[in-house]
Amino acid sequence: MSKGDALSNPSLASTFASILVISFIVAAKSLAAEPALTPAWQSNPLPIGGILRDSALWTAYRARFVDKSGRIIDTGNGKASHSEGQGYGMLLAAAAADRSSFDAIWSWTKENLMVRPDRLAAWKWDPDTKRADDKNNATDGDILIAWALAEAAELWDSPNYLSAARGVTDDIIEKAIRIAPGQGHILMPAARGFSRYESPDGPVVNLSYWVFPAFPRLAQINPRFDGRALTIDGLELLRRGRFGALELPPDWLSLESEADGAKPVPAQNFPRRFGYDSIRIPLYLFWAGILGEGALRAFEGVWTSEDSKGQLIDLGAVGKNVPLDEPGYLAIGALVRCTTMKQTYPAEFYRFRSNQNYYPATIHMLSLLAAAARGGPCLDQAAVSDNMPHIGKSHTSSMSSSVSQITPRAGLAPQRERTAPHLAASGINAPESAKRKITVKNDERDDAVLMFYLRWALGGLVATTALFSMVRRINLKSLSPKPEARESLFLNAASIIPRRNDDALMEAPRTLPYNPFTHSSDTAILGRQIEIAAEACVRFSRTIGVIYFEVGSLKKLDRQLGAQVVDLKVAALVAELGRLLRATDYIATPERNQIVICICLLENTTDLKSIAARLWETVQRHGIVPQPAGYSVYPLNGYSGEELINAAREDYLSKGGSKRSRDSDSIPKQFTSNKYKMARHRSADKTAKKSACVAAPASNAKMSVIAGKGQRTLGFKRSDDLVCEEQNLKPLR
Repeated sequence: MSKGDALSNPSLASTFASILVISFIVAAKSLAAEPALTPAWQSNPLPIGGILRDSALWTAYRARFVDKSGRIIDTGNGKASHSEGQGYGMLLAAAAADRSSFDAIWSWTKENLMVRPDRLAAWKWDPDTKRADDKNNATDGDILIAWALAEAAELWDSPNYLSAARGVTDDIIEKAIRIAPGQGHILMPAARGFSRYESPDGPVVNLSYWVFPAFPRLAQINPRFDGRALTIDGLELLRRGRFGALELPPDWLSLESEADGAKPVPAQNFPRRFGYDSIRIPLYLFWAGILGEGALRAFEGVWTSEDSKGQLIDLGAVGKNVPLDEPGYLAIGALVRCTTMKQTYPAEFYRFRSNQNYYPATIHMLSLLAAAARGGPCLDQAAVSDNMPHIGKSHTSSMSSSVSQITPRAGLAPQRERTAPHLAASGINAPESAKRKITVKNDERDDAVLMFYLRWALGGLVATTALFSMVRRINLKSLSPKPEARESLFLNAASIIPRRNDDALMEAPRTLPYNPFTHSSDTAILGRQIEIAAEACVRFSRTIGVIYFEVGSLKKLDRQLGAQVVDLKVAALVAELGRLLRATDYIATPERNQIVICICLLENTTDLKSIAARLWETVQRHGIVPQPAGYSVYPLNGYSGEELINAAREDYLSKGGSKRSRDSDSIPKQFTSNKYKMARHRSADKTAKKSACVAAPASNAKMSVIAGKGQRTLGFKRSDDLVCEEQNLKPLR
């Protein structure tokens, strides 16, 4: 049938007409939708510097919770200090334009929490030990610190603050943000401890760590920070991760089931509740202007009345909710009711009470800051003038109802006319005269015009494509192969097209982007290098393992063959094993009888066992190691490199290696032959039977074996002693 015949057929013509009508209806409906939200949010963060200038609120907060050294004191947790608290303190100091307090808080943070090898902060400082005993970080604290530094850089025109903010953001990107198939951008709570290798139901996330109002600013100062994608994927997790009668998010959420396309679930090892962490989520949503499609409506049940201070909601049982009794929590409820019920903020909202603990007091201060920065009709002008004299009347104007939506692939949009903070490419903010006014209505109008033409073009393209596909399908129907032929074609195609595994992990490289190993056999240095390699592996959703071998009966081998011959045999084994490893794997000999092998980019423990078995086949041929390897894997057997080495050694000794190494009188049979006995004596014969003769090291020389980056050499001092080495080992030059 020709195209002309197809179009002349009345039934077919009717079908084509229907397709055209449906396509244009779809296009018309898309035109009737709201204008697309502009992605320009990254260049227009909401500024907060100076909003609380000359405010008595900050003075009262500082007197209660900030000591002279700059430490923020958590009065509700044994007067400890946390990276989160330091970040909040720096943010409030920038909002108050209090540079001396900001510098004090930042200095204390650098000295006491920036004790990791990267630029992230240890999460907790213990007042009893006067140090950060746990060096793990908390990602929300790092985000808050970077955000505060960026705001300070804008407020005080400081390149030093800006450089520090970029550095912290760089390490957040490297250590805390993961991109997983089907899950998008995941914000890990810390650099370690929550991945699928480190938690039984990992990855585990905390949705309150998505500090949404910080993301536009961090994206502005650091182009590598994809704040838009992180926001979109975080909102999608928030949409899917709601539980209980009120459909609230838990503090801790397991994404293990998401890999199979199922809904995430509350994490196993944490209370199943909307708790002290999650109570910050509506604050961050309000602050970022993410208010559409009932984003905050689900949180109304947390604050049951205007004077309610809120409650912690048990998501697994009815009647086990815990009411909150400190007034600071009321402030978030006021933000929620302002958004969902259009209620003005109550008088209690503006009264800061310093006789409460650090956390509710900080929540209250942040809520006041967010309300002042966001503006809107809920603010009372008189109360604002009394408590925040720096805030002008423009902040009490009506908030736009066109706000960001909790929908996949939606962005953040500015909510009102304001001066856009403008950081130049050099990192220093432009002068005030160079700043330009951005009117959201004009932006939305331009976007709407553009989308109008794009949607009409898209509708026409859809209709044309449908028409062409229908005609082509009719023309090709007569050419379709018989069932037998189709089956043959399918089988042939299946044999040459690789099968896609939807459950596969994100593809990892064969080697790390850089080699963390520096040819050291010192256990402490090697341990640190293993930790660096482990962090690099985790970024690819992989892990690292340690394989351990030990030479058996070393003392007796020394007596039988001589220490030089034994060392040479160990060196030969190490060299051969090194040739089997990838470029960024590593092999070392911390002691004469110890062989430690580090294997990077492992998928799981089974992968490590398989490699250890293959290496054992090579080790057996040399006859100096009595049994298969011991092994350990990060983080199941330890977080530090030395822990992994010790765990692998203990695993080896538990298999009987300890007894064979120290107590056994037996010597491998091949070492009693005349061929190896003659190696103990001086000989001028350089043509020993079928063996390669090499110059032996002097008795006081230490042999070193280097394996990695393609180099495998044996280095030692030459002497007149010649020994016959194992077959297949070439003479050393």
